[in-house]
Amino acid sequence: MNHTKSAWANPLSEFQQSMDAAAEKLRNQLEDLEPYCGSQALKFAVRAGLQPQMAYTVSETSRYTGVSASTLYAENKAGRLPFKTVGSRNALIRVVDVDKWMEGRSDGR
Repeated sequence: MNHTKSAWANPLSEFQQSMDAAAEKLRNQLEDLEPYCGSQALKFAVRAGLQPQMAYTVSETSRYTGVSASTLYAENKAGRLPFKTVGSRNALIRVVDVDKWMEGRSDGR
């Protein structure tokens, strides 16, 4: 088999163009999300690969905020970040509460 560089150039170029188009579409979708909901926390969650939701688990919130789960639990215990409990052990944190919490933080983190 004789594979020349020029034989691969067109398919690679087409692939790169389709990837660029998909990336642009995703960027536009993320930009459209902000005016729709106005939530920084939700925007961070979507950028972290999570599906848009009204609330996330402590683990998911840690993932999209970059704040450790232990810090989130401490903030909850201190009364600064409310959790909603589902059942006896499952805690959810509403995006609106994360937005308020992020706006109210005075330590710059």
